[in-house]
Amino acid sequence: MSVPLHVALVWHHYHPVCRDFPMGRYRQPWARLYGVKDYLNVLRPGELYPDLRQTINILPSTILQLQDYALGTGFDPLLELLLSPRFTDRQKRFALENCFSAHPAHLIFPYPRYQELWEQHYYWGTEGCLERWQEQDYSDLVAWHNLCWLTTALPDRQVETWLERGRGFSLSDRQFIYAKQRQILGQVIPKHRQMQDQGKIELLGSTYTHALLPLLWDTQAGKAAHPQLLTPGAKVRWEGDIGGQLQRGRQIYEQHFYRSPRGFWAAEQAVSPGILCPIAKQGYGWLIADESILGWSLGHYFWRDAQGNVLSPQLLYQPYRLETNQGELAIVFRDQRLSDLIRYSYPTLSAQAACQDFIDHLKVIYRAQQRQRSDRPWLVTISPGENCWDAYPDQGREFLTLLGYCLTQAPWIKTTTITDFLERYPPQERIPPHQLHSGSWVEAGFTPWIGTMAQNRAWELLQGTRQLLSQHPEATPTNNPEAWEHLYEAENSCWFLCFGQQPCPEPEFDALFREHLQAVYRAVNESIPLSLLYPLPREKNPHPCHRYLAPVLDGLGNDYYWRSGYQRDINIISGDPTHHVTLKKLWYGYNHFYFYLRLDFVSTELAKLPHVHLCFFYPGRIHFISPIPLHHVPDVAPANYLFHHHLAIVPQATQATLWQAVPFHQWQRRETGAIVKLQNCLEIGVPWADLIPETGVSLRCVIFFSQDVTFQTCLDQKGIISVEVP
Repeated sequence: MSVPLHVALVWHHYHPVCRDFPMGRYRQPWARLYGVKDYLNVLRPGELYPDLRQTINILPSTILQLQDYALGTGFDPLLELLLSPRFTDRQKRFALENCFSAHPAHLIFPYPRYQELWEQHYYWGTEGCLERWQEQDYSDLVAWHNLCWLTTALPDRQVETWLERGRGFSLSDRQFIYAKQRQILGQVIPKHRQMQDQGKIELLGSTYTHALLPLLWDTQAGKAAHPQLLTPGAKVRWEGDIGGQLQRGRQIYEQHFYRSPRGFWAAEQAVSPGILCPIAKQGYGWLIADESILGWSLGHYFWRDAQGNVLSPQLLYQPYRLETNQGELAIVFRDQRLSDLIRYSYPTLSAQAACQDFIDHLKVIYRAQQRQRSDRPWLVTISPGENCWDAYPDQGREFLTLLGYCLTQAPWIKTTTITDFLERYPPQERIPPHQLHSGSWVEAGFTPWIGTMAQNRAWELLQGTRQLLSQHPEATPTNNPEAWEHLYEAENSCWFLCFGQQPCPEPEFDALFREHLQAVYRAVNESIPLSLLYPLPREKNPHPCHRYLAPVLDGLGNDYYWRSGYQRDINIISGDPTHHVTLKKLWYGYNHFYFYLRLDFVSTELAKLPHVHLCFFYPGRIHFISPIPLHHVPDVAPANYLFHHHLAIVPQATQATLWQAVPFHQWQRRETGAIVKLQNCLEIGVPWADLIPETGVSLRCVIFFSQDVTFQTCLDQKGIISVEVP
């Protein structure tokens, strides 16, 4: 039998430290809630299938948060709310504004009482609930906001009793829910340590906080992939901070897992030549980066076929050597598409279909490996990123379990940890360190974290604070740990990511970031400069949000599902002059299986809604095209364009009909799997398989509105949606 294909599953868990000053309590509950919901869930397949091997990174500062909560010394506002005997007016408002912060379809709607409360808040609003709700409603809401995250834990009779009862939660019940959370959180680190000792998982080291090391080494690294990027005026370069972050992170791993990690997880998989020596100096043997980094480093673009399979797999699925003055490092590169499928697209499929698609991709890679006729196997590295289970119907339990089964039952697949693979098959190919590209797993660059006015200002404030600390040589990490703790936390990438988006998804991050810097000044007895007392500038041209979506299509128009997509201003051309008031906002996005569109109308009265027509054309493709089959279409662009596909939607019936152009400007009807939902808005999901099921194809979509078959209006050229099939 030929050498099996080796597969490395790499999972990453982290949440930034958001603390009040000077109280020290956490501002946000996410380390507690995700620690309860996801961290043990990822380990469970390894217990069911002894041959399954996985690689896991938990950010060191997240480890400390988990332990803090498990010991009962960590608190946040929502936890304090859970334990409140009675709710003040301020707490009631806070509960209504924050206790629905969970995936509606997967963590709220499955539980009738929680859904009832959600619907009341949805239709009445915060003020309406404050007028109508009784004390018990708030108690149930707070209980459910904490209880729903427990449902992915191991079967527990007490949790099942709470789920069956559903309502009437008392303070005693809420205290027991808290005790159950602490019990689960207390198992996270010991369970990881146990499975590490059993050889089932490998634990990766990382920086203390989620710091972008290449930008700490040199903010000009942002120009490597984007030479025109506007970087901060003050150049940041603090090699000592890199060493401090690495050393502190390594110490925490050794304290909790009793071993020194061999592999290194760089935040955002961001690498550059400058950070290699500090990493090797700390004793790490290898690190992981994205396939785009390898492509830039080799001067090779990883083309894929129509199904998304790499055309030069022998380059991607092998480790490489990096020689440094501090020793040799190995580096492996993740398969970007397979990783993104797990993170963004498989939630829209059944677990069976998702696993089958995943195995089919691996089978193509395995057959390519066989054709190489070598005794040396390939290593396929899969790394989806953090917190990717919210969009799965059952938080990924069925998918993870079935995936573990498929990977361990296929005789031609061998799951492995990366260290085990490297020990048996050391890298043969070399990348000169200076040739390693500076970039991250986001388009091989750093644009999500640097380049906007607000981001650059934040880097300059960090630079000024760091310069101040350098003027106090007596303030060492040993003598003044408070100053360095706040500095390290201010270097977390999350702050800069949020500063690049407007509105900021975490509005309080601005104040928290500046409070960390202010705390450094206080720690060395210096006056706080005025620049740290004023908010960062609002961004006029923010970086676009991530394009991938996995929304639950129900017609409710819940922004929770669409927040990662694009939004468009609406401009109408020609037709009915009164129609411009009908449509107010357009949202769109996609994943590897669907193109998604959401239309927000001023009114959803069925009698008033027009028919909607999505017309698609594909620049550079040669095929039949036809004009849209409507009467009185004006001879102006883009209404007079010719199209290859036409999806006609009748909102009143939530029906869609797909047409494809044929010779002589005619249309032929085709089967479609399009999904149409209407309640508060019109939500549409169009399978790529209905259109052009080939990766890399450019697509344009023009949106028309009609009364039956008579043209009314059309979005203008600025409203044309332009995407590329992923």
